[in-house]
Amino acid sequence: MERVWNIVHYFVYVSVTKAQRLTLAVNPVTFVYRTRFFRNYFSRRGRNIFQEIEQNMENPDTGINTIWAGGLLAGLVGLVGLGLVLLYIAEINPQFHLGKLHGVAIAATSYVLNYLLLWRHGKYLNYFKECDKLPAKIRRRWAWISFGIIVGMLAFSVCRFLHMHFQWNPRLP
Repeated sequence: MERVWNIVHYFVYVSVTKAQRLTLAVNPVTFVYRTRFFRNYFSRRGRNIFQEIEQNMENPDTGINTIWAGGLLAGLVGLVGLGLVLLYIAEINPQFHLGKLHGVAIAATSYVLNYLLLWRHGKYLNYFKECDKLPAKIRRRWAWISFGIIVGMLAFSVCRFLHMHFQWNPRLP
């Protein structure tokens, strides 16, 4: 479980990094930094601002993209947890009412699960190094497996929401 979740985390990180590179081209801040004033300003100080932005975004240890990838996985686990609670409500105990405390419990469980599987002792950094060394064919296979896991988790959550909607409103389409 730990290995699979860390590999999914790696491919989410890669996807977020690719999306960040695409959006960086149209980012208004980078348009401002490309003006003559800012190019001269940074060149006089011996700094390449675009290289620094890229390093801060893509650093696997402390980069923004790693934080985004971890947050997306925590959100997925939270959605699956909510889906399981909705399954319990629909099938076992229809009188059960969700409160704010239940939401906090789902979020805490999601965080603890991700902490134990990904972030504790920097496990994900070892898996990032391992995944960087994989051959292209195996990387492609794991990328599709990761995509399937993410789509499956989202589909489960959406189906739970739809099931609850149709159970509470049987006359609505």
